[in-house]
Amino acid sequence: MPEIRSPLPRCFRFLGRWQFSIILFLITTLLLVNFSSVAQAQLRTRCNGDHPEFPGILSISTSKIVQDAMDLDWKAGLKDQVERGRWIQWNKQTGDYSVTPVKAGDPQTGDKEVDIGTPPPDTSNIFTVGMYHTHPPNPKYPNIGPSIDDKGKATLLRIPSLVRDNDPATPDPNDYQTYLVGPSQACEPEDPENANRSVTLPKELFQPANQGSGNGSSNGSNGNGTNNNNDGGDNSSGNSSGSSGGGSQGTGSSYGDPHIITLDGFRYSFQTVGEFLLGQSTDKQFIVQTRQVPVPKQELSLNTAVAAKIGRDRVGYYIENQGKSDTAILRVNGEVVTLNDETVKLPDGGLLQKRGTEYTIASSRGEQVMIRPIHVAGLQFVNVTVTVPSNYQGKMTGLLGDFDNSPNNDLKTRGGKVLPDQSSYSTVRRALTNFLPTPIPLDEIEKGFFDKLHRDFGDSWRIRQEDSLFDYEKGQSTATFTDRSFPKSYHNLASLMPNQIRQAEAVCRQAGVNTFMLEGCIMDVGFTGEAGFAKNMVNVLTQTVVDKAVNRALDEVRSRVNIPIPIRIPGFPF
Repeated sequence: MPEIRSPLPRCFRFLGRWQFSIILFLITTLLLVNFSSVAQAQLRTRCNGDHPEFPGILSISTSKIVQDAMDLDWKAGLKDQVERGRWIQWNKQTGDYSVTPVKAGDPQTGDKEVDIGTPPPDTSNIFTVGMYHTHPPNPKYPNIGPSIDDKGKATLLRIPSLVRDNDPATPDPNDYQTYLVGPSQACEPEDPENANRSVTLPKELFQPANQGSGNGSSNGSNGNGTNNNNDGGDNSSGNSSGSSGGGSQGTGSSYGDPHIITLDGFRYSFQTVGEFLLGQSTDKQFIVQTRQVPVPKQELSLNTAVAAKIGRDRVGYYIENQGKSDTAILRVNGEVVTLNDETVKLPDGGLLQKRGTEYTIASSRGEQVMIRPIHVAGLQFVNVTVTVPSNYQGKMTGLLGDFDNSPNNDLKTRGGKVLPDQSSYSTVRRALTNFLPTPIPLDEIEKGFFDKLHRDFGDSWRIRQEDSLFDYEKGQSTATFTDRSFPKSYHNLASLMPNQIRQAEAVCRQAGVNTFMLEGCIMDVGFTGEAGFAKNMVNVLTQTVVDKAVNRALDEVRSRVNIPIPIRIPGFPF
């Protein structure tokens, strides 16, 4: 009879299986303790001392070099089921990112798990600000997302960690879900509520990986190689949610009171009153204009009308008797039209569709305008989403930018002048974390930025009467709806009391608002005191803003997970 070999190593064969298990547990514990001591030694020299303001997870995750590296490692893992990962480093002088591989799993030995080791040492200019690793699909293991060990190490190191796993909602092995574990920013003040957390990030952050500009380097492509594309570091312009570039169509929105997301993903708030050019193709065959009116007793405004030109057809949607009734009028080429849930053909070949209360205008060229009426606290307004085909890149103008795959130049006046980027992030961050029962006033830099945003930039995109697509009552014109003195004061999150921020954040979180819309939701709820704005944000998420194609809205939205305040949201001007 052949000898039956023990599965235990020779030196341990005198032990029982339970004794061996105890020894294995102790060895693992010692390794983790050693990891902890090394990691904490690095923390003492960085997080507990002077360090620069590190970029946050939204800037990191939308960096092209990080996304390209993750895509490369994910695709490699689909072939051999080996985990791979990289440290993400940041140059404080240039703002560039680079990635350095960790020890990948070894398919030869059967140990396919990644060994992250310890972070590369910081230098005077280069800092480790994050990491990622992959969990490729494996028939032996179901999708479980980040492991307890993943969460513990990220929390211990005090750096954001991204974990990519296959998506449990789809059988397609090429589909994936990306999770954030640990803090949202390196050296973020420790919060027990955030310890060992796992947050599902929206897929729109990673599909496609095309955001940003600038230079970066990849120290390794499956171990070696270079890549010189990067998003240029912690971009305060809010380079986090655009849907342009790389041959994809572009989507931009004006929603809430109002918040703008450009075709390249830049975000800003625009509480101005009047009629504005939201977006226009350079051949003027596609034009969208919006009308913003003031909210009573607030320094906020809302969209109450939208007009669009597609080819030779003109479609307008108008809210009548604001605050007194729920009536709205739809006009096509000046004539009032009533639709049931149906799709009709426009005279010049476009389509006009009504689904529920929502209208979509579309052309054969790929342009689409989605109009979604919203009711909050006796107020009625509209959210507007514009989608354009990829061949419009660099051929758009207006509040939604030029769709050139660069969010940094989206605050461009009609005359071509680009506003200097002056995000109010630093003040917002103080407002989210301070405990003083008083709001923080805008400093002169921020006030100057908002002056330029509303006056230089905003005024340049006001429409002229001869260019207006709107229908007017007798005696009215675009001047009827223009108020250049509005707003008389500017608002950002820092203008709210800290308790208002916390209460508004709780309302938004409870409503299911995701990170993309969180800052806008807090502003709307905080300044108006109306929880209905949180529901509006959820409607925006599920129907409009994050969709790359309007007619795929519901299919595009998956796994919206709340991230509680106080959370650092670098890259979001408010």
